[in-house]
Amino acid sequence: MEGALILVRHAMPVIEEGLPPNEWKLGENGEAQAQKFSQFLKNNFDLDRIIYTSNEPKALKTAEIIAKTCNCKIQSSNDLREIDKSLMKGEDYVNYTEEILEKVSQSAYGEESATEALIRFENGIKNVLEIGMEEERVVVTHGTVLALFLAKYNAEMKAFEYWEKLECPSYAVVDASTYKILEFNGRPLLN
Repeated sequence: MEGALILVRHAMPVIEEGLPPNEWKLGENGEAQAQKFSQFLKNNFDLDRIIYTSNEPKALKTAEIIAKTCNCKIQSSNDLREIDKSLMKGEDYVNYTEEILEKVSQSAYGEESATEALIRFENGIKNVLEIGMEEERVVVTHGTVLALFLAKYNAEMKAFEYWEKLECPSYAVVDASTYKILEFNGRPLLN
C-alpha cells in the first residue's frame, strides 16, 4: 500500500501500581506479543527503513523488536507519546480513559488535555511524513492519542470506540495524505 501509514499501538505493558503509565515497560508477555506482531508486519507489508516511535518505554521496546525483526532503524519522538496521565490513580483505567476522551478540552489526569495531545500528535505525524516515503511507514504509539487521531479523520466511530478496539498490540493503516482508514486491526473497515 504505497503512501500508507501503519499506526501501531504498543504491546501489552506490565501495569505497575504507583508508577504513571508513561513509565510502564513491556514484560515477557508484551515482548512475545511484539515479536509475533513484528513477524506479521514483516510478512504482510513492505516497510520503510525507519520505524518511528514514541519515546515511552513500552512503545520504544515494541519499536525495537519490530525494527530488529524487519531490519529497520528506529527514530523516537516526544510528539508521538501518550497523553499525560501522570495523575491517574487506582485501577479503573477504562473509565479514566473514557473521561479523557469525552472531556477533550480538559486536563483530566495530567497537564495536557486531549485536544492539546491531539495537536502535538498530529505535529509528530506531519514530521514523520516530511521525508518522502516509498513503502509503508510504521509509527508505534499509544491507544488514547491514536484513538483521538483516528476519530478526527474517520467519523465512523467516536474516539472511545476506537480505543476499545485497539488491543495491545494492534494497528490501523491510514492513507498518508487524508488519514482515512484503509485497514483497522487487520481487517478492512466496513463503511
